[in-house]
Amino acid sequence: MPRAALVVTAKDQDGNVIYNARRKYDNWNLWFKGNDETPVKYWNIFALTPIDQTLKPGQTDEKVNVIVLDKNIKSVDIEATFLFEYEPDHWEPVKKVTKTVNFAE
Repeated sequence: MPRAALVVTAKDQDGNVIYNARRKYDNWNLWFKGNDETPVKYWNIFALTPIDQTLKPGQTDEKVNVIVLDKNIKSVDIEATFLFEYEPDHWEPVKKVTKTVNFAE
């Protein structure tokens, strides 16, 4: 099943990674809702509990990450890459955005 992920990396002015996070957008099913003890060999579609963590076309997602910075950091390069997994373990970048934040003394 195709999946998507957002990878966010922040580096200081010297290129050191100070933050790295990956958020996956999955759609999957939990098996055996309630007290249904149906053996796996007798697959019961009614025992599934779907969990949809995908992004729909045109839908946006927002998350705030707070990073504690050392007082010697003068700038941070932030890179956000949206990836699409078209087959298991084969991720393709769809969009990449970078931004530099400079801190005044």
